Amino acid sequence: MPRKAPTDVTEHRLTLGDFERKQLVQAIDAYQADKFAENVPNLMIGGAAVGAVALAAYIAYKLYDIVPNPFELTEEEKSAVKWVFSFGGVIGDIQKKEWRTFGVPQEAGDIETMYAINVARLNELLEKAKSTISYFQQLKGFKVPMVMIKANEAAIQYRDVGDAKARQNLEEWKSFYIEMFQNQ
Repeated sequence: MPRKAPTDVTEHRLTLGDFERKQLVQAIDAYQADKFAENVPNLMIGGAAVGAVALAAYIAYKLYDIVPNPFELTEEEKSAVKWVFSFGGVIGDIQKKEWRTFGVPQEAGDIETMYAINVARLNELLEKAKSTISYFQQLKGFKVPMVMIKANEAAIQYRDVGDAKARQNLEEWKSFYIEMFQNQ
């Protein structure tokens, strides 16, 4: 239902004296302090969490130098890991009789030089295998990483079987290229 327009305007005024104004200011201050006090526990919990994280980080930083890292490898273990990964491909190529493992001579005169280089390389591989085996034997009684066990197994297999096969394949490589250059 529509209303009738007002015909007169009445103004109401509250006049506060000095005492009332002071009381109002105190009430507003108390209200604001109460609102701040409501959030203090939340601020304390947040501060405690940040402090706990900082303390844990500090303790971890200090323990890093004291406690040995079980995932960090020694230099000998790193060399054994490199040996396993670099050596596995060479063994596979030698056993498959892929001649490119030993190289392809361009002339008949290159055969003896390349043969000597490859014999030296096979001697180096055999020494790496023997040093890996002897290093692994020194670790008896210690907890060793799985990669060291694999390295030892690969080294024993190469020492016992692989080296002889590799040298036989190298001899076949040499006779293959000598025969090839003689038939040209």
